Amino acid sequence: MKTILVLTDLSENAANATRTGALLAAQLQADLLLFNAYVTAPIIPQYAGGPWIMDEIAEREHMCIEKLEKQRNLLEGYLSVKGTEPAQPIIHIRAGAGSLTGNVDEITHQRKIEMIITGSRNGSTIDHLVGGSDTYAIIDKSTRPVLIVPPGNEPKRFKKMVFATDFEDDDITALPYLIKLAKQLNCKMEVVHVQTAGDGDIASNNQLKTFLTEIHKQKYPGISYSEIRGKDVVNRLNTYCNETKADVLALTHHQDSFLMRLIRNSTSKKILTNQHVPLLVIPSNIKN
Repeated sequence: MKTILVLTDLSENAANATRTGALLAAQLQADLLLFNAYVTAPIIPQYAGGPWIMDEIAEREHMCIEKLEKQRNLLEGYLSVKGTEPAQPIIHIRAGAGSLTGNVDEITHQRKIEMIITGSRNGSTIDHLVGGSDTYAIIDKSTRPVLIVPPGNEPKRFKKMVFATDFEDDDITALPYLIKLAKQLNCKMEVVHVQTAGDGDIASNNQLKTFLTEIHKQKYPGISYSEIRGKDVVNRLNTYCNETKADVLALTHHQDSFLMRLIRNSTSKKILTNQHVPLLVIPSNIKN
């Protein structure tokens, strides 16, 4: 059974991410796994107290499981109130010691993970990416899509997805997955070609033809294509998402991807930290 993995720190800010994950799991007919890493660094028991440290770790785990149980009960009630899906997802809980990235890697190998969902702490969808935290490390290593949900974003079913591209080969690789996801969610999808004002940055006709051909191959009537031009690309993209009422913004990720080039730019960082639409990051090595 495919599973949506939701990473939660058990805080109020994580509530929107868990609810979003529950709604997506119901729509995709997937299980939901709530996970919390209760120790962020390995502790060697023979140092600083030995068995006392192990008792403390066991107590932390017990407390985390109790909190996760409460979250599960709240989510089950939340989905019951929504009451529009044919079946509620089975909600599993898990807590683990050690690094978050190590635990996520282990879970991904153990289960058929469809998507990883995490929340951002301060209202920005990619604040963690800019800061270089665990979220970035997960995205950098993951073979599964990662959805970053800001705390101020009201959980809702996705009705429109914007996929920003500069015609990278990885963007073409991501198309089948995104279109499959859009079909499952009954969601419209708009492919937005992002290019700067300089002539040297304008995509060749061959690139455009190749990309449009791949779009047509998918035979999905809910997909459309448009372009954004100008020097202030990030601001234009943010404005575009707001104007078109996009529910999620999708970008691919590799070391020289469009997303990473935006993050390295200091001006883009400031704008991106004010992005309040959930961000779906598709890895270049995604396994469809």
